[in-house]
Amino acid sequence: MSLSALLFLFFFAVGVLATFKKPFYGLLLYVMLVYINPQSQWWGGPFQPLRLSLTLSILILVLHLVKREEPSPRRGIVSTDVLMVFFLISLLVSTAFGKVLLQKNVDNITFRYFKYVALYFLITRIIKTKHEYDQFIWANIIGCFYIALNAYFGAGYYSKGRLEGFGGNGWQESEGLATYVCVALPFLLEKYYAESRKPFLTKFTILISVAFILRLLIHTQTRAAFLALLIMSILLVFYSRKLGILHKYVVIMVVGVSVFVYVADEGFWSRMASIGKQFDALSSNSDEVLVEKRVDIWKAGLKMMWENPLAGVGPGNYQVLAEERVANMGRQVAAHNIFVLIGSENGVPGLLILLGIIGSCFFLHIRVRKAMSLTLHGQNFGSSSIFLTLSFVGLLVNGFFYNAIYLEVFFWLCALSVALYQISAQERLGQMAHLTHSLDREAIANMEYSAS
Repeated sequence: MSLSALLFLFFFAVGVLATFKKPFYGLLLYVMLVYINPQSQWWGGPFQPLRLSLTLSILILVLHLVKREEPSPRRGIVSTDVLMVFFLISLLVSTAFGKVLLQKNVDNITFRYFKYVALYFLITRIIKTKHEYDQFIWANIIGCFYIALNAYFGAGYYSKGRLEGFGGNGWQESEGLATYVCVALPFLLEKYYAESRKPFLTKFTILISVAFILRLLIHTQTRAAFLALLIMSILLVFYSRKLGILHKYVVIMVVGVSVFVYVADEGFWSRMASIGKQFDALSSNSDEVLVEKRVDIWKAGLKMMWENPLAGVGPGNYQVLAEERVANMGRQVAAHNIFVLIGSENGVPGLLILLGIIGSCFFLHIRVRKAMSLTLHGQNFGSSSIFLTLSFVGLLVNGFFYNAIYLEVFFWLCALSVALYQISAQERLGQMAHLTHSLDREAIANMEYSAS
């Protein structure tokens, strides 16, 4: 066993021991496992037959149900919780009544969704404080910085100028890497603008991280991610005026533009210039074979949804059926759109539930900002909800051109939306109770003074 494998084993063992003390630490370890993905590393041979993430997930669930070292605050059920359950129901209906072309595909996708939804509920129930919410955010930042460093030191390979071949389980390609980068960047900005005990050191470290992560994004040459970056930047200008950080925004823009000018080559800009072209060249393994417009690929999925509106064609079956429906394809191709994918595989009910989940998360962000703006310490929660919104937007823009629903980070963001809302609601109630108690004490003191 190599030294790297031994170091990872030590890191994992310490994390498991910490999980027995507090299940929340298991969540942090799980996030790091997603980014490190030891099974795909050159030193990860001994871990190939192990299902570390699945084993850790089961351990977290069991410990969460068993350990009651402190009273857990009561949390109501929000609409996102209900919709997640209905999402699984639609998945079961699709599995039972959809077309079963490749049972392995159906089983893999069904199991994946059940795992992601279970993690969603674990995250919403285990993250109980704003401090834990921030730690979960930091785990994602560190994980993304880790893969950015890997890319800098030569991990992966380049295919047609795009960085491929490394990353987490299920997203070892340029689109997956770019999606996780777009999710992490707003969190980095949140920590950059947040107050800290050592502001210069913190901001300098974050700027360095932003530079490395932007470099990774550029080397993926992903047009959807570039578009997401532009949209998030525009939204940040709007939100920065509300947060009073418009003058600080200039620093981030200077760093970002400098990195792009320094790293981006002619191939990157020529690929970005093709965003508005009518034809999107989705190259197959053969350079001579090109797929028709991406719109044609979406039309194939919409036709599947039209022909199977209630149950869809079944999880994982889009790629199998699209091959015979899109001209000049000659290979299996992904839907490249989460809405087309869910609509075709899970049917119209699944698509409506997905739209409901997304809408409910954005609604929770708005409720956090409106409610916490009236409280004494609401600014921290309000800014967190803004950057969480930006992160969600980044994922959805990528998801409009990529099967991002297959990435568990989508369910993480949904869970963080619910957790932030629940924590802010508890904070607001606590502040109101404290204020009421203070007013009661003042009233009693006035009465005693009047009586005397």
